Amino acid sequence: FSMEDYLDIYIKNIDFSLFKDDIDIEKAIDIIRWTIDKYTEEIRNNSESFVLEEFEEDFCGYLDILRKSFYK
Repeated sequence: FSMEDYLDIYIKNIDFSLFKDDIDIEKAIDIIRWTIDKYTEEIRNNSESFVLEEFEEDFCGYLDILRKSFYK
């Protein structure tokens, strides 16, 4: 993957009109990407205790916080 391909994965199919008007969308996307990257890194490092249901619940909780922070 090139950096362009990598970034395209994160911005494809995003409805930018949902973001709050006073949000720097590029920075918001960076924060979302960093959150996802770090969270999945921690899961990989602790894979011996991985439980899919716990992961989904936890991950959705983080996404809800990000949605409330950045979306209208």
